[in-house]
Amino acid sequence: IDMSDNLSMEVQGELTRSLNVGEVVEVFQGPVMEPSAKVLRVHCRSLTDGLVGWVTVSDLQGTTYLVPGGHIMRVLRPCMLMDKPTDAASTPDGMT
Repeated sequence: IDMSDNLSMEVQGELTRSLNVGEVVEVFQGPVMEPSAKVLRVHCRSLTDGLVGWVTVSDLQGTTYLVPGGHIMRVLRPCMLMDKPTDAASTPDGMT
């Protein structure tokens, strides 16, 4: 599926590049209904090369191009790697 620099498919935007099957993207915005083609699109960043653009989630014929992954997490703050759990891990939120 192609990634472009514009939400609208009616406006001639620049093609950023094509995404590969299995590639992972981080979604910043959306899904948003694209008004001219009536498809859902997301504004996202490829985790492969960092390129940002708009990608169609699915088309009117029912073809799905992007699905939620849900198995990727990002570190929000530094933490130490331990061999064994500490008392902090036993608190309700796992925080100290």
